[in-house]
Amino acid sequence: MTVLSHKTAALLAVAAGLVMMAAVPAVGAAASSTAAASSTTASYALSGTATMTPGTGTCLDCLPPSASATGTATCSFCLPGKPGAGTFTLDLPTITTHPPNPCRIKTVSGTLSATWDTGQTSTVNVSGRYIDGKPILTLTGNFFPSDPIYPSDPVNIVLTNFPPNPCTAATNTVTGEMTIAAS
Repeated sequence: MTVLSHKTAALLAVAAGLVMMAAVPAVGAAASSTAAASSTTASYALSGTATMTPGTGTCLDCLPPSASATGTATCSFCLPGKPGAGTFTLDLPTITTHPPNPCRIKTVSGTLSATWDTGQTSTVNVSGRYIDGKPILTLTGNFFPSDPIYPSDPVNIVLTNFPPNPCTAATNTVTGEMTIAAS
């Protein structure tokens, strides 16, 4: 009898959580229409191609390694008044490696630009790292305060199958998710 009541309580807690989550979009929609300062999370599925470009050597005037990606962003959790899709470009010109191994990335930083289906462009400076040396790149940043869609809003990006070795030229198909805590 005790096990059943614990299971029932757990199921009721899960159901209550689902009811509260279902109410969040309605609250966010009402808040955005009245320009209230509540926040909600928008999410975009990312799909594209990423390229790793190795540096040109260990001389003083050589180019450091860099990475880039381009693709599409499709809304997977849309917010009223926000774009439903667009394209993105990610440039990562700053790559730091783990000494003494120049082929293992420690951190990356650069800029992500999204051109939305509304014709507007959003830009964010991002920095991040790979998860446990795997080809999973995580990036974070905040959109510029002057951004027309997401001013100063924080963004989290996860891209899978991103080329992880700055010593080897590679072009991979990538997928991922961009979440934005919209205010």
